[in-house]
Amino acid sequence: MARATIDYGIDLGTTNSVIARLAGMDREIIKNNEQGDCTPSAVWIDKKDRLTVGRVAKERLGSQRDQQDVAFEFKKRMGTERAFEFHHSGRQMKPEELSAEVLKVLRQSAERQGGEILRSAIITVPAAFTLPQNDATKRAATLAGFSQCLLLQEPVAAALAYGFQSESDREYWLVYDLGGGTFDVALMNMRDGMFHVVNHLGDNDLGGGDIDLAIVDQVLVPAVREQYGLDDFRRGNGNWAAVFGKLKLHAEQAKIRLSTQDSVTIEIENLIPGEDEFEYDLERSVVEELAEPIVRRTIDLCKEVLAQKQLGPANITKVLLVGGVTLMPYLRQRLEDAQTGLGIPLVSDRDPMTVVAEGAAIFAGTQRLDVPLEEEADQEAFTINLDYKPLDSDPEPMVGGQVASAGGDDLSGYTIEFANVSVSPQWRSGKTGISPDGKFFAQLYAEKGMENVFEITLTDAQGNTVKTTPDRLSYRIGVTFSEIPLTHSMGIALANGEMAHFFNKGTPLSCRKQRILRTATSLRRGEAGDILCIPLMEGESLRSNRNDLIGKLEVGVSALRFDVPAGSEVEVTVAIDQSRLVTMKAYVPILDEWFEQEINYSGYKENVLSEDELRKELEAEKERLEKLRQQVEETDDPTAQQLLQDIYARRMVHEVEVALGDAAQNRDVAARCESRLRELRIGLDRIEDALEWPALVVRAEKEIDVEEGIASDSQYDTTHEERRAIDALIGDIRRAIAARNPDVLRQKVNELDALGLGIVLRHPGWWVAQVEHLENKRHTMSDQSTAETCFNSARQAIRADDLEGLKSAVRQLWRLLPEGDPDRNKVGSSVIL
Repeated sequence: MARATIDYGIDLGTTNSVIARLAGMDREIIKNNEQGDCTPSAVWIDKKDRLTVGRVAKERLGSQRDQQDVAFEFKKRMGTERAFEFHHSGRQMKPEELSAEVLKVLRQSAERQGGEILRSAIITVPAAFTLPQNDATKRAATLAGFSQCLLLQEPVAAALAYGFQSESDREYWLVYDLGGGTFDVALMNMRDGMFHVVNHLGDNDLGGGDIDLAIVDQVLVPAVREQYGLDDFRRGNGNWAAVFGKLKLHAEQAKIRLSTQDSVTIEIENLIPGEDEFEYDLERSVVEELAEPIVRRTIDLCKEVLAQKQLGPANITKVLLVGGVTLMPYLRQRLEDAQTGLGIPLVSDRDPMTVVAEGAAIFAGTQRLDVPLEEEADQEAFTINLDYKPLDSDPEPMVGGQVASAGGDDLSGYTIEFANVSVSPQWRSGKTGISPDGKFFAQLYAEKGMENVFEITLTDAQGNTVKTTPDRLSYRIGVTFSEIPLTHSMGIALANGEMAHFFNKGTPLSCRKQRILRTATSLRRGEAGDILCIPLMEGESLRSNRNDLIGKLEVGVSALRFDVPAGSEVEVTVAIDQSRLVTMKAYVPILDEWFEQEINYSGYKENVLSEDELRKELEAEKERLEKLRQQVEETDDPTAQQLLQDIYARRMVHEVEVALGDAAQNRDVAARCESRLRELRIGLDRIEDALEWPALVVRAEKEIDVEEGIASDSQYDTTHEERRAIDALIGDIRRAIAARNPDVLRQKVNELDALGLGIVLRHPGWWVAQVEHLENKRHTMSDQSTAETCFNSARQAIRADDLEGLKSAVRQLWRLLPEGDPDRNKVGSSVIL
């Protein structure tokens, strides 16, 4: 029987990659050319332009001659325009091109073993990957020759591998995935034979490689300096690049050996040309001390992912261990410790190095091939287009489909029957009638723990058996997961610096949402530089500059038929399909015109700040931290106190300073420094939120009173749907207050304000009243001359019964108000220009 499902899964890792296949009910790891399970994600191009992938390439990192001809850990820069240059050949390759070479090697291994051309696979990505990073992974798959590629989050794949045949139900599991370069934690709920992704967090710059670097920088470098008397031996000195490469390789090997030994001796011949052999005895306790900050950070993320869903360790049944670093005994002890760790039972009955690829293969068994593999052609056979799930938790699955003949025969009187030939005695569905156009629907019976193969028998009206393609199907019973979730929240950056979220993290794909925004300034046709720009952001913060810009919809003035005044409505629609393709559309009512754009991530830029810029921003945040520390001491707010203690306990400033030391010589370190700096900013944001909490609650209560008044006032003609939306948002606000969640509270208050504003904006009398209201604030406006002009325009519009002219004048007056004025926030629901 030809394969009808994808069946192959790939863990494309930062340090190692693995490919697996689902064969029946077994997960088979496909060996590489050296008969290893894992292939190092390293690419070497020698001076003759010959490209090598895997162990040999990785080992060249320690070669004085070849060190600059090896690319490694390029997964961390996926989704950027960063090019790796190979010194001797002069070739440059982007991260997705390098990843494609790794995928090619894995695909070739599978083809040799399976004897078929492989064109489809499931490829895993970290849960913390952004949309540009996911898109770059798909481009890598295309470059590697895969015509069908679906992405799966690594924690989800691991959960599938651990729970494929599980009998558990109504349990929470925590997936702890610490790889070579990334960390993911995912909260999963097992219910009714399905996994549901409840929450996740991650760090794309945290992994076992950080422990290797710590061993090198804090232990081996001082030892090398002392043994050889090298004052200039430091990272960033290009003369020692190959030596540092060797030290990192040996540090990684020593770390692995220390999982089963108390101490190891690192011996490196010819580390320094012409000098004696380098030798160092490395103790497990030393490595544990160096690993502690990394381990503590992962535990903090685990606790945060639980706290965000108001859960604790007592609610979690087990922790699933993923990644080679989890073999470290110290890490397991820390996780199991109820006082300093998680105190949750650990599960590690799968190989943590290959478990992600296994889970990807299981998921591949649930996905049908876009183009099924060809069987031997039979011109007389009837074709059957089957519609069913190849893998599901239901022992009595439904299968539907449509039968077609080459001649388009009327199929009245035809029947179809399915027989499970994998069980004894055979189970038969009985003959099911087919409609004249060939449609049918039948229920099957399957048993767990095996691949259930069903033979298909098609019978014509005279009772004769007719050949079909396909003539059988397979079905497996196992745990699946409910839907593909969105990995990060998405929205539009507004002119007031806020983020208008369209979708929250965890929203099932595909999804689509529409919101009405307003232009912040006028757009004048023919005016140089004028452009309508709608920035699409990805991230959880309500402050847009804390999130990542992933694309934008731009409309140049040349596309406009006439001027667009400030405050004009723009109806923005964002849609994301299951392959994470994002489409943005903007409808401008005043033009009665649509503008549409598909977000192209290939142009995504990695804007890593310079060392001087990073240093200046760090100093600004340190000053901010000191001011907040003083405010916390004055207010004695317990929540703010705890948040402040967390910043000091996690040594967040110290982490930025350490990364800053090497930022000038290493772009990867600079990117990490910027990432840690952003985390510090967000931590300080949370302290500010805690200090502002009482005022935020007062604002929320006032907003509820205002909107309830609007909804009950007959002059505004509030619709039933609007009333329901107001009630729902008020409920969300009450829950956010009870949970003391400032981000959600601020978001819901803004949404309620925007909804109420949209209702009153329909009423001309409200705009007239705004003119008189703003007269009382005229003295605070930034430009008195412009204000006078706007007031005159507003009164002229009132006399002429020109509602649009009145709206335009009032909106311009709003913009003249000082920062912080509540009325100026009415301009906030506008796209940034």
